[in-house]
Amino acid sequence: MRQTGLAHAEAPSPQLAAARLGPINAPALHYTLGDGTHPEAWTQLQQLTQYLG
Repeated sequence: MRQTGLAHAEAPSPQLAAARLGPINAPALHYTLGDGTHPEAWTQLQQLTQYLG
């Protein structure tokens, strides 16, 4: 997140919201993608990885 920036990492797509974790000076984000049983969750993970990369 330090490289991409918090604002960029918080808004990967309208369908995928990030939840903030951790302190203000060292934030982390959690993305809920599902339980791994639906193919679209894996697609979302691929898209998120590309977006953040």
